Amino acid sequence: MAVVSRAERFDRDGFDILIDKAPGTATPTPWHQDIAYWIDLPDRRAASCWLALDDATVENGCMWFVPGSHRLPMRPHRPAGTGGGALECDGSEAEAVPVPLAAGSCTFHHGGTMHYSRGNSTAGHRRALIVNFRAQAMVELERARGFDHGKDAPGRENRNPLTR
Repeated sequence: MAVVSRAERFDRDGFDILIDKAPGTATPTPWHQDIAYWIDLPDRRAASCWLALDDATVENGCMWFVPGSHRLPMRPHRPAGTGGGALECDGSEAEAVPVPLAAGSCTFHHGGTMHYSRGNSTAGHRRALIVNFRAQAMVELERARGFDHGKDAPGRENRNPLTR
């Protein structure tokens, strides 16, 4: 296990997300690893906090994780669906475990952990806040190279070949 020096700074990477799976939406979030969204950097350490704002159940789209997948090479990813910048890779529930959470509970996962969620087949919302953490120096390097998680910003070129 790597130990982070007290002098090294980890920070939120500016890619925090509020997700709302609306009632009756059967659209799953595709299988992916978060590191697929980042350009090749010398330090790929990352962690995400997934905070349930509503109860997250199997029926309304709780997260599913593939145990140990962060220790394996990143799987090949491709654009998901018809645009929007989402990526996906091959994965299945047979290799994963669902992680239902009560509102106010959270999970933390490594950037290389395979995960996905089903659509929401219930009459209620399933909202979550995702906060991402990476080495501050890597976030700064990424921004200096003009990359902003596949989002085109004024004056910033999208250099992610998977989401162009």
